[in-house]
Amino acid sequence: MDKLSEDVVECGVKSSNELIRSSLEARKRDKQEKNKGSLITNTVWTKFKAQLGSLMDCIGQTKTRYVRCINPNPDKTPGVLDLKYSVFQLRCAGIVSAVTMSRAAFPNRLTYQHILERFRFLAEMGIQKEKNFLLDVMKSADAREKQDVKALLSYLLEPLEVVSNSGEITKAFVCGNTRVYFRVGALEHLESERLTAYDRFATKIQSRVRRNKAVQEYRVLAKNPPPKQIRRRDGLI
Repeated sequence: MDKLSEDVVECGVKSSNELIRSSLEARKRDKQEKNKGSLITNTVWTKFKAQLGSLMDCIGQTKTRYVRCINPNPDKTPGVLDLKYSVFQLRCAGIVSAVTMSRAAFPNRLTYQHILERFRFLAEMGIQKEKNFLLDVMKSADAREKQDVKALLSYLLEPLEVVSNSGEITKAFVCGNTRVYFRVGALEHLESERLTAYDRFATKIQSRVRRNKAVQEYRVLAKNPPPKQIRRRDGLI
């Protein structure tokens, strides 16, 4: 049976001829019932739409990184880097200005959980006992975590606070929704304090190990004295 256009079917349904009108109405009704019960055909468009949706879901689970490619030299010679030519491309692309502005404001940023895992032991060494920075359950960016990080950094970065003439205090960090943004020198200060603390811990561990070793050697000598008596050589000197 030849396929009729929708306009021809609509005109035939309105026909005054009973035979034409009834046959086209039946045909139109059968077509509607067939469209309701039929499954969607797997066309090229449906395949492309499904693949595109899967790709967007995969991209949504990743972290965005931007890569800027530059030519190392105008002659495209392998293994040769023209510094002035490369810097000129970075400057024209706005990379140098963006890095300068970022370094001038908040050059470093870390998540709340990363800060607690990395720097909370510094506060446990000398912080007041009523402030608890140990979380029972580590969750990303919840209210408890944000509050603890803010109190922790306020204590650790207190030497870097700037007080204006009006008495307004400018902290060395700013808390966002999921991350903490550090001003210039703030993160370097925390890392320096962290290394200093590790140095002190290493010295204490080393002293404890040496003490235990010396005690064990003394106990062995006390139980099993040497067979020969040790003569003092004071009189021979």
